[in-house]
Amino acid sequence: MAGNIADKDLIQSLSWLRKLLPLCILIVVANLIALAVFLKRSLLVKKSTYLLVNLTIADLLVGFSGVILEVLWKIFPSLEYTYMHMIYGGFVVFSTSSSILTLAVISVERVIAVFWPFHHRLAKRWHFLTTIGFVWLLSVVAGITYSFFCRAISNKRLSAEVNYSIISVASLSTILASYLSIWIKMTFFTKFRRSRTIQENSKLTKTLFIVTLVSLGTWMPRTVADIVLLLEVDTIVSKIEVYQVVYIVFLSNSFLNLAVYLFKMPEFTKELRNLCICGKCT
Repeated sequence: MAGNIADKDLIQSLSWLRKLLPLCILIVVANLIALAVFLKRSLLVKKSTYLLVNLTIADLLVGFSGVILEVLWKIFPSLEYTYMHMIYGGFVVFSTSSSILTLAVISVERVIAVFWPFHHRLAKRWHFLTTIGFVWLLSVVAGITYSFFCRAISNKRLSAEVNYSIISVASLSTILASYLSIWIKMTFFTKFRRSRTIQENSKLTKTLFIVTLVSLGTWMPRTVADIVLLLEVDTIVSKIEVYQVVYIVFLSNSFLNLAVYLFKMPEFTKELRNLCICGKCT
């Protein structure tokens, strides 16, 4: 039974995914609000905000994946289910790849900010935009590869999942190495704490670490489930009901970040309050 969710139960899976439309709409609304706040001039002064904007857009696209599935189902009801899965799956891989790659870039940016604050201050906007462009390029390649192999080869999950796993493992390794090095420096090299710049970077680093931790906590169950299914191990994870719960947890990450911003970023909360006040005035 393992490994057959995309084959034997394809119609059942797609039908169930349609029921997640309210959750996807919630994700879209939450990230549109976050995007409106991050695009405020007062927050864009910090170049690190560009990466948060990119992460928010990636999470926004995760929500749009459910909308896309519903549109395909309504407008093209006669579309072959395999093609529908190919389009939906490719878009999900594209959006989630951009999200985890952005988290990896954020972790590296935090390393530079903590270890080399002077060089970090000298970084230009084009440095950030070029890096963001590279993230989207890799994400597009991952999404297209997934869609192509879903249709082109008999063992359609293997090559697609291996490609996606490489991105996930590489990003996860980068994230762990980056935050571990930051923790070592902030814990054992106390003389650096006296710097005002280091203290400011430390606060933002802690917030971004929480964002990363929440993301990894919601992604790992699905990653483990995908590996189990890929290896065709017959366990409880192989049951479609269990995988559905894991997938809901996976999607929830895309709006949980908003809660982290609200509780850990005072400037975000302030701008959101101002945005609400302006909305009431108009």
